[in-house]
Amino acid sequence: MKKILLTAALLAITVGTSFAGIKNTKHDLSSGSSASVKATNSDQICVFCHTPHNAVQSVPLWNRSAGRAAADFRLYTSSKSLTTVAGDAKLFEDSQSLFCMNCHDATLGELGSRVNKRAFTSDGAAINVAGASWATSSANLGNNLTNDHPVGFSYGTAVTQDLGGLNAASAVKTAFGEKTVFFNANNNTVTDSMECSSCHAVHDNTYTPFLRTTNSGSTLCLACHAK
Repeated sequence: MKKILLTAALLAITVGTSFAGIKNTKHDLSSGSSASVKATNSDQICVFCHTPHNAVQSVPLWNRSAGRAAADFRLYTSSKSLTTVAGDAKLFEDSQSLFCMNCHDATLGELGSRVNKRAFTSDGAAINVAGASWATSSANLGNNLTNDHPVGFSYGTAVTQDLGGLNAASAVKTAFGEKTVFFNANNNTVTDSMECSSCHAVHDNTYTPFLRTTNSGSTLCLACHAK
């Protein structure tokens, strides 16, 4: 019983911290948010991405239908300085970056779409979303990521291919003060995949735009890149 209570308490603390960090940021789509794009008929914050019951995926209790297929995204591969593994990068259907792209792929009309709707209400599976033009927003990435930082590759392999050019994964984790910086992908055959959330903290906008740390003096970049 003590173990159960402790687990519940830790979960409550984690959820509370995420809630406090995301409130009134651009990731807060609730009707009471100060964001320019938000719901017109729901004051809930977490429901746009998460649900405690009947989740599509247990981690992270995902509440959204699948967006574009992984193969539909065009990744950054044009730089001559890329390591071989980064140049051959690809997203898989279980890549963490697809969670981000579920909204950032320009399908604004689907922002209010949830799998697990509220019971005993007439709002159906959708929450009405309105606000600034998504077509001209910098957050509208579509499926063309060729001008964005590479994702979908093994960071450890990149380190071995660019000796002296990249810091060890352990050093990156220390720099970010986070336990999880790289992620599993391709049915866990890749255990250190560089993803959007390697650099972005989606629940915390202390460092805009949702960066894991400040980029003043290129701090964020230098966490990985040895210069």
